[in-house]
Amino acid sequence: MSVKILHIISYDWGGAAKAAIRLHEGLIQSDVESSILLKWQSQKSIRNSYEFKLQPEKYSLRRKLKNKIKQYKNLLFPQKQEIDYLRNAPEGYHLFTIPNSKFDIAKHPLISKVDIVHLHWVSEFIDYSTFFKKVDKPVVWTMHDMNPFTGGCHHSLECNKYKDDCKNCIQLHGTINPDIAYDIQNLKYDALIPFNKLYLVTPSLWLSECSLQSRILNRFPHKVIPNGTDSEVFKIMNKTFCRELLGLPKDKTILLFVAGDINCKPKGYHLLKAVFAEVCKNTDYALCAVGQFNSNEEKLDNIIELGYINDDRLMSVVYAAADVFVTPSLADNLPNTIVESLMCGTPVIAFPVGGIKQMIINNVNGILCKDIDVESLKDAILFFLENRSIFDSTKIFENAKNTYEIKHVLKQYNDLYKSILEK
Repeated sequence: MSVKILHIISYDWGGAAKAAIRLHEGLIQSDVESSILLKWQSQKSIRNSYEFKLQPEKYSLRRKLKNKIKQYKNLLFPQKQEIDYLRNAPEGYHLFTIPNSKFDIAKHPLISKVDIVHLHWVSEFIDYSTFFKKVDKPVVWTMHDMNPFTGGCHHSLECNKYKDDCKNCIQLHGTINPDIAYDIQNLKYDALIPFNKLYLVTPSLWLSECSLQSRILNRFPHKVIPNGTDSEVFKIMNKTFCRELLGLPKDKTILLFVAGDINCKPKGYHLLKAVFAEVCKNTDYALCAVGQFNSNEEKLDNIIELGYINDDRLMSVVYAAADVFVTPSLADNLPNTIVESLMCGTPVIAFPVGGIKQMIINNVNGILCKDIDVESLKDAILFFLENRSIFDSTKIFENAKNTYEIKHVLKQYNDLYKSILEK
Protein backbone atom coordinates (compact mmCIF):
# COMPACT_ATOMS: atom_id res chain seq x y z
CA MET A 1 0.00 0.00 0.00
CA SER A 2 1.47 3.36 -1.06
CA VAL A 3 1.21 6.01 1.65
CA LYS A 4 1.72 9.76 1.29
CA ILE A 5 2.68 11.54 4.51
CA LEU A 6 3.00 15.24 5.31
CA HIS A 7 4.95 16.06 8.48
CA ILE A 8 4.21 19.44 10.07
CA ILE A 9 6.77 21.02 12.42
CA SER A 10 7.22 24.57 13.68
CA TYR A 11 11.01 24.64 13.34
CA ASP A 12 13.79 22.43 11.98
CA TRP A 13 16.00 22.74 15.06
CA GLY A 14 15.69 21.24 18.55
CA GLY A 15 15.16 17.69 19.77
CA ALA A 16 11.61 17.25 18.49
CA ALA A 17 12.55 18.45 15.01
CA LYS A 18 15.58 16.17 14.97
CA ALA A 19 13.39 13.14 15.73
CA ALA A 20 10.82 14.18 13.11
CA ILE A 21 13.42 14.79 10.40
CA ARG A 22 15.08 11.44 11.07
CA LEU A 23 11.70 9.76 10.69
CA HIS A 24 10.97 11.71 7.50
CA GLU A 25 14.35 10.88 5.93
CA GLY A 26 13.98 7.25 6.92
CA LEU A 27 10.54 7.05 5.32
CA ILE A 28 11.92 8.46 2.07
CA GLN A 29 14.69 5.84 2.08
CA SER A 30 12.05 3.14 2.52
CA ASP A 31 10.15 4.45 -0.54
CA VAL A 32 7.37 6.25 1.32
CA GLU A 33 6.26 9.58 -0.17
CA SER A 34 7.12 11.84 2.75
CA SER A 35 7.30 15.64 2.88
CA ILE A 36 7.73 18.28 5.58
CA LEU A 37 6.02 21.64 6.08
CA LEU A 38 7.75 24.11 8.43
CA LYS A 39 6.99 27.52 9.84
CA TRP A 40 10.71 28.36 9.87
CA GLN A 41 13.36 26.51 7.90
CA SER A 42 17.11 26.91 8.43
CA GLN A 43 18.37 23.63 6.94
CA LYS A 44 18.19 23.57 3.16
CA SER A 45 19.44 19.99 2.94
CA ILE A 46 16.19 18.38 4.16
CA ARG A 47 14.61 16.55 1.25
CA ASN A 48 11.02 17.34 0.24
CA SER A 49 10.84 20.18 2.76
CA TYR A 50 8.78 23.34 2.40
CA GLU A 51 8.65 26.53 4.41
CA PHE A 52 5.21 28.06 4.86
CA LYS A 53 5.49 30.99 2.48
CA LEU A 54 3.40 34.07 3.09
CA GLN A 55 2.20 35.65 -0.12
CA PRO A 56 1.35 39.31 0.35
CA GLU A 57 -0.63 40.64 -2.60
CA LYS A 58 0.77 43.46 -4.70
CA TYR A 59 -0.79 46.87 -4.18
CA SER A 60 -0.09 50.04 -6.05
CA LEU A 61 -1.12 52.28 -3.18
CA ARG A 62 1.58 52.86 -0.59
CA ARG A 63 -0.85 52.84 2.33
CA LYS A 64 -2.32 49.44 1.46
CA LEU A 65 1.17 48.03 1.01
CA LYS A 66 2.13 49.31 4.45
CA ASN A 67 -0.91 47.59 5.95
CA LYS A 68 0.00 44.34 4.22
CA ILE A 69 3.55 44.49 5.57
CA LYS A 70 2.10 44.97 9.04
CA GLN A 71 -0.02 41.82 8.61
CA TYR A 72 3.08 39.95 7.40
CA LYS A 73 5.00 40.94 10.53
CA ASN A 74 2.13 39.85 12.75
CA LEU A 75 2.43 36.37 11.29
CA LEU A 76 6.17 36.14 11.73
CA PHE A 77 6.73 37.55 15.19
CA PRO A 78 5.38 36.53 18.64
CA GLN A 79 1.86 37.67 19.26
CA LYS A 80 1.42 40.58 21.67
CA GLN A 81 -1.34 38.61 23.37
CA GLU A 82 1.05 35.84 24.35
CA ILE A 83 3.68 38.30 25.59
CA ASP A 84 1.08 40.01 27.80
CA TYR A 85 -0.07 36.71 29.28
CA LEU A 86 3.47 35.71 30.26
CA ARG A 87 4.74 39.03 31.60
CA ASN A 88 5.96 38.61 35.23
CA ALA A 89 5.73 34.80 35.06
CA PRO A 90 7.96 33.02 37.62
CA GLU A 91 11.41 31.92 36.48
CA GLY A 92 12.68 28.36 36.26
CA TYR A 93 9.86 26.85 34.21
CA HIS A 94 9.77 25.54 30.67
CA LEU A 95 7.95 27.05 27.68
CA PHE A 96 4.35 28.23 27.84
CA THR A 97 2.54 28.82 24.53
CA ILE A 98 -0.99 29.69 23.44
CA PRO A 99 -2.86 27.64 20.81
CA ASN A 100 -3.67 30.55 18.49
CA SER A 101 -1.94 31.15 15.17
CA LYS A 102 -2.63 33.24 12.09
CA PHE A 103 -1.18 30.53 9.86
CA ASP A 104 -4.03 28.78 8.07
CA ILE A 105 -2.24 25.50 7.47
CA ALA A 106 -5.40 23.62 6.50
CA LYS A 107 -5.52 25.56 3.25
CA HIS A 108 -1.98 24.65 2.24
CA PRO A 109 -1.95 22.72 -1.07
CA LEU A 110 0.29 19.99 0.34
CA ILE A 111 -2.50 18.82 2.66
CA SER A 112 -4.79 17.93 -0.24
CA LYS A 113 -2.08 15.74 -1.81
CA VAL A 114 -1.40 13.39 1.09
CA ASP A 115 -3.16 10.50 2.83
CA ILE A 116 -2.11 11.32 6.38
CA VAL A 117 -1.08 14.56 8.11
CA HIS A 118 1.58 13.91 10.74
CA LEU A 119 1.97 16.60 13.40
CA HIS A 120 5.07 16.89 15.59
CA TRP A 121 6.07 19.95 17.66
CA VAL A 122 3.65 22.51 16.21
CA SER A 123 3.35 25.24 18.85
CA GLU A 124 3.05 28.75 17.39
CA PHE A 125 2.21 27.16 14.03
CA ILE A 126 -1.15 25.38 14.00
CA ASP A 127 -4.28 27.12 15.17
CA TYR A 128 -6.44 24.68 17.14
CA SER A 129 -9.75 26.40 16.42
CA THR A 130 -9.38 26.27 12.63
CA PHE A 131 -7.01 23.39 11.92
CA PHE A 132 -9.09 20.53 13.31
CA LYS A 133 -12.25 22.06 11.88
CA LYS A 134 -10.93 22.25 8.31
CA VAL A 135 -8.62 19.25 7.91
CA ASP A 136 -10.50 16.18 6.67
CA LYS A 137 -7.53 13.78 6.61
CA PRO A 138 -6.44 11.38 9.35
CA VAL A 139 -3.98 13.09 11.69
CA VAL A 140 -1.13 11.33 13.49
CA TRP A 141 0.38 13.45 16.25
CA THR A 142 3.73 12.52 17.74
CA MET A 143 3.83 14.39 21.03
CA HIS A 144 7.30 15.44 22.13
CA ASP A 145 6.12 17.09 25.33
CA MET A 146 2.91 17.69 27.32
CA ASN A 147 1.68 20.82 25.54
CA PRO A 148 -1.02 19.18 23.36
CA PHE A 149 -3.06 18.35 26.47
CA THR A 150 -2.15 21.15 28.92
CA GLY A 151 -3.38 24.70 29.34
CA GLY A 152 -0.18 26.04 27.78
CA CYS A 153 2.87 24.62 29.55
CA HIS A 154 5.13 22.13 27.79
CA HIS A 155 6.09 20.31 30.99
CA SER A 156 3.82 20.46 34.01
CA LEU A 157 6.53 19.30 36.46
CA GLU A 158 4.76 18.56 39.77
CA CYS A 159 1.37 19.85 38.60
CA ASN A 160 -1.45 17.46 37.58
CA LYS A 161 -4.12 20.03 36.76
CA TYR A 162 -4.10 18.97 33.09
CA LYS A 163 -6.25 16.03 34.23
CA ASP A 164 -8.99 18.44 35.22
CA ASP A 165 -9.12 22.15 34.39
CA CYS A 166 -5.68 23.89 34.65
CA LYS A 167 -7.16 26.66 36.83
CA ASN A 168 -4.76 28.93 38.76
CA CYS A 169 -1.71 27.72 36.83
CA ILE A 170 1.42 27.63 39.00
CA GLN A 171 3.54 28.64 36.01
CA LEU A 172 1.49 31.84 35.61
CA HIS A 173 1.50 33.08 39.20
CA GLY A 174 2.15 36.80 39.16
CA THR A 175 0.84 37.33 35.63
CA ILE A 176 -2.27 39.27 34.66
CA ASN A 177 -4.41 36.11 34.59
CA PRO A 178 -3.22 32.76 36.02
CA ASP A 179 -6.56 31.28 34.88
CA ILE A 180 -5.77 31.83 31.19
CA ALA A 181 -4.51 28.21 31.23
CA TYR A 182 -8.09 27.17 32.04
CA ASP A 183 -9.37 29.07 28.99
CA ILE A 184 -6.64 27.60 26.78
CA GLN A 185 -7.42 24.07 27.87
CA ASN A 186 -11.11 24.63 27.14
CA LEU A 187 -10.26 25.97 23.69
CA LYS A 188 -8.20 22.84 22.92
CA TYR A 189 -10.94 20.58 24.27
CA ASP A 190 -13.66 22.26 22.21
CA ALA A 191 -11.52 22.23 19.04
CA LEU A 192 -11.11 18.45 19.24
CA ILE A 193 -14.69 17.52 20.14
CA PRO A 194 -15.87 17.08 16.51
CA PHE A 195 -12.59 15.56 15.28
CA ASN A 196 -12.47 11.75 15.23
CA LYS A 197 -9.45 11.03 13.05
CA LEU A 198 -6.69 11.72 15.57
CA TYR A 199 -4.08 9.07 16.40
CA LEU A 200 -1.54 9.87 19.11
CA VAL A 201 2.04 8.66 19.35
CA THR A 202 4.30 9.20 22.35
CA PRO A 203 8.02 8.36 22.40
CA SER A 204 7.74 7.27 26.04
CA LEU A 205 5.30 5.20 28.06
CA TRP A 206 5.30 7.96 30.69
CA LEU A 207 3.93 10.57 28.26
CA SER A 208 1.31 8.12 27.01
CA GLU A 209 0.10 7.54 30.57
CA CYS A 210 -0.10 11.29 31.19
CA SER A 211 -2.00 11.87 27.96
CA LEU A 212 -4.47 9.07 28.68
CA GLN A 213 -5.25 10.74 32.00
CA SER A 214 -5.72 14.15 30.42
CA ARG A 215 -9.11 15.74 29.92
CA ILE A 216 -8.33 16.68 26.32
CA LEU A 217 -6.83 13.55 24.74
CA ASN A 218 -7.98 10.56 26.81
CA ARG A 219 -10.58 9.44 24.24
CA PHE A 220 -8.13 9.04 21.35
CA PRO A 221 -6.03 5.93 20.52
CA HIS A 222 -2.42 6.04 21.75
CA LYS A 223 0.69 4.19 20.65
CA VAL A 224 4.21 4.27 22.10
CA ILE A 225 7.00 4.50 19.50
CA PRO A 226 10.45 5.70 20.62
CA ASN A 227 12.60 8.24 18.84
CA GLY A 228 15.01 6.50 16.49
CA THR A 229 18.51 7.06 15.21
CA ASP A 230 20.96 5.49 12.79
CA SER A 231 23.42 2.97 14.23
CA GLU A 232 25.73 3.68 11.29
CA VAL A 233 26.13 7.24 12.60
CA PHE A 234 25.84 6.85 16.36
CA LYS A 235 28.09 3.93 17.25
CA ILE A 236 31.05 2.88 19.37
CA MET A 237 34.30 4.49 18.24
CA ASN A 238 37.86 4.55 19.53
CA LYS A 239 37.88 6.93 22.50
CA THR A 240 41.49 8.05 22.02
CA PHE A 241 40.91 8.83 18.34
CA CYS A 242 37.75 10.81 19.15
CA ARG A 243 39.55 12.88 21.77
CA GLU A 244 42.41 13.61 19.38
CA LEU A 245 39.90 14.73 16.77
CA LEU A 246 38.18 17.11 19.22
CA GLY A 247 41.34 18.29 20.97
CA LEU A 248 40.16 16.85 24.30
CA PRO A 249 42.56 15.61 27.01
CA LYS A 250 43.37 11.92 26.67
CA ASP A 251 44.31 11.31 30.30
CA LYS A 252 41.24 12.72 32.07
CA THR A 253 37.84 11.34 32.99
CA ILE A 254 35.41 13.35 30.86
CA LEU A 255 31.84 14.07 31.91
CA LEU A 256 29.60 15.30 29.09
CA PHE A 257 26.61 17.64 29.11
CA VAL A 258 24.51 18.47 26.01
CA ALA A 259 21.64 20.93 25.56
CA GLY A 260 20.46 23.25 22.81
CA ASP A 261 20.42 26.13 25.28
CA ILE A 262 22.89 25.66 28.12
CA ASN A 263 21.19 28.35 30.21
CA CYS A 264 17.72 26.77 30.13
CA LYS A 265 17.24 26.05 33.84
CA PRO A 266 15.06 22.93 33.43
CA LYS A 267 18.03 21.31 31.64
CA GLY A 268 19.94 21.45 34.93
CA TYR A 269 23.39 22.58 33.79
CA HIS A 270 23.67 24.87 36.82
CA LEU A 271 23.19 21.83 39.06
CA LEU A 272 25.84 19.82 37.25
CA LYS A 273 28.34 22.68 37.43
CA ALA A 274 27.83 22.97 41.18
CA VAL A 275 28.39 19.24 41.70
CA PHE A 276 31.36 19.15 39.34
CA ALA A 277 33.05 22.04 41.16
CA GLU A 278 32.73 20.11 44.43
CA VAL A 279 33.40 16.54 43.36
CA CYS A 280 35.97 16.95 40.60
CA LYS A 281 38.33 19.50 42.07
CA ASN A 282 41.60 17.94 40.88
CA THR A 283 42.98 17.92 37.36
CA ASP A 284 42.02 14.30 36.67
CA TYR A 285 38.55 15.34 35.52
CA ALA A 286 37.01 17.52 32.83
CA LEU A 287 33.45 18.57 32.05
CA CYS A 288 32.72 18.91 28.35
CA ALA A 289 29.62 20.97 27.50
CA VAL A 290 27.84 21.25 24.16
CA GLY A 291 25.24 23.94 23.46
CA GLN A 292 24.65 27.67 23.13
CA PHE A 293 26.38 29.57 25.92
CA ASN A 294 25.83 32.93 27.54
CA SER A 295 29.09 34.83 27.07
CA ASN A 296 28.63 36.41 30.52
CA GLU A 297 28.52 33.03 32.25
CA GLU A 298 31.31 32.43 34.75
CA LYS A 299 33.93 29.99 33.43
CA LEU A 300 35.16 27.26 35.76
CA ASP A 301 38.44 25.37 35.60
CA ASN A 302 38.38 22.05 33.76
CA ILE A 303 35.21 22.92 31.82
CA ILE A 304 35.55 22.66 28.04
CA GLU A 305 32.87 24.44 26.01
CA LEU A 306 32.47 23.03 22.50
CA GLY A 307 29.62 25.39 21.58
CA TYR A 308 26.53 24.47 19.57
CA ILE A 309 26.88 21.42 17.31
CA ASN A 310 24.29 20.63 14.64
CA ASP A 311 25.99 17.72 12.92
CA ASP A 312 25.12 14.14 13.86
CA ARG A 313 28.46 12.62 12.90
CA LEU A 314 30.39 15.19 14.91
CA MET A 315 28.06 14.69 17.87
CA SER A 316 28.64 10.94 17.73
CA VAL A 317 32.37 11.63 18.08
CA VAL A 318 31.63 13.79 21.14
CA TYR A 319 29.56 11.06 22.83
CA ALA A 320 32.19 8.43 22.04
CA ALA A 321 34.94 10.65 23.49
CA ALA A 322 33.20 10.95 26.87
CA ASP A 323 33.32 8.52 29.78
CA VAL A 324 29.79 9.35 30.92
CA PHE A 325 26.93 11.57 29.76
CA VAL A 326 25.22 13.50 32.56
CA THR A 327 21.78 14.98 31.89
CA PRO A 328 20.24 16.47 35.05
CA SER A 329 17.07 17.54 33.25
CA LEU A 330 14.17 18.39 35.56
CA ALA A 331 11.56 17.43 32.95
CA ASP A 332 11.86 15.43 29.74
CA ASN A 333 10.07 12.95 27.52
CA LEU A 334 12.49 10.61 25.74
CA PRO A 335 15.58 12.73 24.99
CA ASN A 336 17.45 12.19 21.73
CA THR A 337 20.63 12.95 23.65
CA ILE A 338 20.23 9.86 25.83
CA VAL A 339 19.39 7.71 22.79
CA GLU A 340 22.50 8.99 21.01
CA SER A 341 24.79 8.49 24.01
CA LEU A 342 23.62 4.91 24.55
CA MET A 343 24.04 4.14 20.84
CA CYS A 344 27.65 5.29 21.21
CA GLY A 345 28.10 2.93 24.17
CA THR A 346 28.43 5.78 26.67
CA PRO A 347 26.56 5.32 30.00
CA VAL A 348 24.16 7.99 31.24
CA ILE A 349 23.52 9.62 34.62
CA ALA A 350 20.10 11.26 34.92
CA PHE A 351 17.31 12.28 37.27
CA PRO A 352 14.30 9.90 37.46
CA VAL A 353 11.92 12.15 35.50
CA GLY A 354 9.45 11.61 32.65
CA GLY A 355 10.36 9.00 30.05
CA ILE A 356 13.99 8.89 31.21
CA LYS A 357 12.95 6.40 33.90
CA GLN A 358 12.26 3.77 31.23
CA MET A 359 15.54 4.42 29.39
CA ILE A 360 18.08 3.91 32.18
CA ILE A 361 18.72 0.57 33.88
CA ASN A 362 20.82 1.10 36.98
CA ASN A 363 24.38 -0.24 36.73
CA VAL A 364 23.70 -1.58 33.21
CA ASN A 365 23.55 1.42 30.89
CA GLY A 366 23.77 4.18 33.46
CA ILE A 367 22.60 5.47 36.82
CA LEU A 368 19.26 6.95 37.81
CA CYS A 369 19.64 9.37 40.70
CA LYS A 370 17.59 8.44 43.77
CA ASP A 371 15.95 11.85 43.96
CA ILE A 372 15.75 15.04 41.92
CA ASP A 373 18.26 17.12 43.83
CA VAL A 374 21.93 18.08 43.95
CA GLU A 375 22.87 15.53 46.62
CA SER A 376 21.47 12.65 44.58
CA LEU A 377 23.30 13.89 41.48
CA LYS A 378 26.51 14.11 43.49
CA ASP A 379 26.07 10.56 44.83
CA ALA A 380 25.43 9.18 41.34
CA ILE A 381 28.52 10.83 39.87
CA LEU A 382 30.70 9.63 42.75
CA PHE A 383 29.34 6.10 42.35
CA PHE A 384 30.17 6.14 38.65
CA LEU A 385 33.71 7.43 39.22
CA GLU A 386 34.35 4.60 41.68
CA ASN A 387 32.61 1.86 39.66
CA ARG A 388 32.99 2.79 35.99
CA SER A 389 34.36 -0.66 35.10
CA ILE A 390 30.91 -2.25 35.56
CA PHE A 391 29.60 -0.50 32.43
CA ASP A 392 30.14 -2.45 29.22
CA SER A 393 30.05 -0.20 26.13
CA THR A 394 29.25 -3.07 23.76
CA LYS A 395 26.26 -4.22 25.83
CA ILE A 396 25.03 -0.63 26.15
CA PHE A 397 25.18 -0.22 22.36
CA GLU A 398 23.51 -3.56 21.59
CA ASN A 399 20.63 -2.95 24.01
CA ALA A 400 20.09 0.55 22.62
CA LYS A 401 20.21 -0.66 19.03
CA ASN A 402 17.46 -3.21 19.69
CA THR A 403 15.14 -0.40 20.81
CA TYR A 404 16.18 2.81 19.05
CA GLU A 405 17.58 1.70 15.69
CA ILE A 406 15.72 3.78 13.07
CA LYS A 407 14.63 0.75 11.03
CA HIS A 408 12.65 -0.59 14.02
CA VAL A 409 10.99 2.79 14.47
CA LEU A 410 10.14 3.06 10.76
CA LYS A 411 8.41 -0.33 10.82
CA GLN A 412 6.21 0.73 13.73
CA TYR A 413 5.19 3.97 12.01
CA ASN A 414 4.55 2.24 8.69
CA ASP A 415 2.36 -0.32 10.43
CA LEU A 416 0.44 2.51 12.11
CA TYR A 417 -0.05 4.41 8.84
CA LYS A 418 -1.34 1.30 7.07
CA SER A 419 -3.71 0.37 9.87
CA ILE A 420 -5.19 3.89 9.79
CA LEU A 421 -5.77 3.81 6.02
CA GLU A 422 -7.31 0.34 6.21
CA LYS A 423 -9.93 1.75 8.56
